[in-house]
Amino acid sequence: MKTLAVLTAGIIAAGSANAADDTAVAMGFGVQTCAQFAQDYQRETYVENSYFNWAQGYMSGLNTAFALAHASTRDLNAVRTDDEKARIRGYCSDHPLDEVEVAVADLYFSLPLVAPVTPNKK
Repeated sequence: MKTLAVLTAGIIAAGSANAADDTAVAMGFGVQTCAQFAQDYQRETYVENSYFNWAQGYMSGLNTAFALAHASTRDLNAVRTDDEKARIRGYCSDHPLDEVEVAVADLYFSLPLVAPVTPNKK
């Protein structure tokens, strides 16, 4: 599992590293800086829902990748949505230069682990 966590961190970092050659590991609201998120949120608080919808898809994608690798996933239903949003806002407030996807990864890895499902063998 530690290897997968390191791999995930590398994928997150690669999103920024590849920006110069026009390739992208991630796209959408998650590649905005936390400062941009804060500015958008300050203008219209409802925009947080768009960022959070992106976050849920991102975390679901991480879970899918881990599940396909027969590794532990995270319980995406363990924390109230309002608390998840507050954690992202808090992370972004403390790290304005980070991309939102880093704040989402911080949330994701704080969620409880779910043991991998072993396939039935016949």
